[in-house]
Amino acid sequence: MDAIGESLMANSWFVILLLPMLWYAYTLLKLRNKKGTELTDDKSVSYPLISVVIPFRNESRWISDLLDSLELQDYPAESWELILVDDHSLDSGPLLVRKAIDRIPVKTQLISLEKGSGKKFALKEGIERAQFDWILATDADCCFKEGWLRSYADLISTTDANMICGPVLFRENRNNWLASFQKFEQAILMFVGKASILNANAFLANGANMAFKKSLFKQADLKESDTPSGDDIFLLHHIKQMDPAKVIFNDAAEALVRTPAMESILRFIDQRIRWASKSRYYKDADSLRYGLAIALGNGILVFALCLFLLGFLQLWAFLGLICLKLTVDAIIFFRSRKYAELRYKWLSFLLIFPLYPLYTIGIALLSLLYKPRWKGRKI
Repeated sequence: MDAIGESLMANSWFVILLLPMLWYAYTLLKLRNKKGTELTDDKSVSYPLISVVIPFRNESRWISDLLDSLELQDYPAESWELILVDDHSLDSGPLLVRKAIDRIPVKTQLISLEKGSGKKFALKEGIERAQFDWILATDADCCFKEGWLRSYADLISTTDANMICGPVLFRENRNNWLASFQKFEQAILMFVGKASILNANAFLANGANMAFKKSLFKQADLKESDTPSGDDIFLLHHIKQMDPAKVIFNDAAEALVRTPAMESILRFIDQRIRWASKSRYYKDADSLRYGLAIALGNGILVFALCLFLLGFLQLWAFLGLICLKLTVDAIIFFRSRKYAELRYKWLSFLLIFPLYPLYTIGIALLSLLYKPRWKGRKI
């Protein structure tokens, strides 16, 4: 009888864990590959007026590359303006901007933030000073192709979008384990974010590459008093409520923005904890649904491992759960291959797969217990 009882308990645990794992599979596999909106060849497209707004703090290492990218934009100078907002930098970044202003062939403002601090305050200040209704935002450590601004102008002219999101990948070609891990994760995030936008249930956006209407930004609650992170996500949630179909994805090759990966494990963990900490303020149903599915999918494997080690779950059941999640994740990774700039894609996937559940659960727990540093500030 004891053996029968143990078998029933083991099978019960398997069923209990299998049901949410199947929901994880169903939720993630609904995200399909679709093409976003691409640049047209229509030469008669008008030139909409665009304000490029870029907050920065302590970015002297990267800001020259940013300014070079802006100087080379193939867009009429009279149709855009550039606003850079210094968030109390402690390095030579503002000096580099002042020296470069004369060579940038558009109206350029350098604003020093006086009241408040943080990216959200800097972004708000820059947008308040903007004279045009379309805002194109990026980060000061980014660089992009000469057609970046034109690719957004094309979509603004030819669609009725309220918000346009674009792709962000890393600029380095390093292939150490930390760089590979970040490239793997970024590929997944890019695919999931793009697919959710194209399925009209957007829940991810990247503040390093997005355009939106100033009038809609001014209505949004960015949770400044709650969290320093999430200006992009909370803005997306606000704009999506009006009409999900008017949030689109810029799939043009010219739209790609490149940003540096974290170079140390401590900075990487700090960044991910900062990202995770804002999730407690989400009210968007899609964000909560996908976030719960991903947490369950990874949490179940960790819990199943504990049950197996304690003898409450049989080996076949444990391996069955692993195989199910491995299959789902492999399909998602295959769909993400456009963004997976890895030397050995599938080898990287197989090496990272067993670590990912521990990583996601660990970051979630640390976000409840630890306040990370960002740009030299404790947040």
